[in-house]
Amino acid sequence: MEEQVDATPPGLTEHLIALSARHRLLPEAYLYGLAFAAQRSQARNTFLLGRYSFTGSRAYFPVCFAVKTPTATLVALVLALALAVPRGLRLPGRGEAAFLLVPAAVIALAAVLSNLAIGHRHILGLYPFLYVYAGSLPDELKRRMGASVGLWAPVALVLLLATETIAARPHFIPFFNVLAGGAKGGINLLSDSNLDWGQGLPALRRWMAARGVEKVNLCYFGTADPAAYGISFVPLAGSYRFDVPGAGVVGYPPQRPELPGYVAIGASFLNGSTVPFGGPNSGRETDEQRANYFAAYRTRVPEAIFGRSIYLYRIGNNREQ
Repeated sequence: MEEQVDATPPGLTEHLIALSARHRLLPEAYLYGLAFAAQRSQARNTFLLGRYSFTGSRAYFPVCFAVKTPTATLVALVLALALAVPRGLRLPGRGEAAFLLVPAAVIALAAVLSNLAIGHRHILGLYPFLYVYAGSLPDELKRRMGASVGLWAPVALVLLLATETIAARPHFIPFFNVLAGGAKGGINLLSDSNLDWGQGLPALRRWMAARGVEKVNLCYFGTADPAAYGISFVPLAGSYRFDVPGAGVVGYPPQRPELPGYVAIGASFLNGSTVPFGGPNSGRETDEQRANYFAAYRTRVPEAIFGRSIYLYRIGNNREQ
């Protein structure tokens, strides 16, 4: 991936950063951070519908929007837009639609054209504009179909939204709507912050305490120190480890699992979207081999799932791994 970034010619963003630095238009520290973000966005491992890449896909954010937006919200938006088509998507009144749809379109276009396809959170700015636009639905239904439909259709959508939301609580990070199969189906569709930010650590610790499990083999997707939660663990390949120039190394060096025992794997590693480094053959694996590092676990039934993001397996011996 680093070679791909190095081979990518500078784009408009990079030229603007260089121009600002040359003429001291902005503080150097700010430009350094901006350059770092621009460099990281050129290539980043991403996962969509069972396939992973380093450059993303133009379909990534449309799929994100379709599977991470509550079903009732999707229905309300589709109805509001469909009913507004005959009048050119304009809202009743003074044509406020442009103030809602234009910013939403800009946000959507910027996301789709970006190579940084790692999370639904990057398009959250769409929703306030779309929510306000969908607010025209009750009056439009009432005007076209009568007071009864104008009242009960929105009530039904609110009840559907409440049901889907309550069913997902308290794990809202891995939320996927019912059309996408819910959180269980999400592991095959998206990854990273859409699914797994290591939010299962507290639940894992409670499970260990309740069952008297002293230590687990752990590879989780996150940057918090599991030891801070009181978790005793063997760090597997892929566990967080980052070399901070001038400050040393953060995280843990990978170790071989202690088996028989429990193996806890983050969803982003389990589905192959986040590629672990530091395995026993580190430096010699292909990208495909590293993406399938935990493939053998995908056919197993987990002992437990914590925060819908950490999958726990009981392994009898080294040959089972």
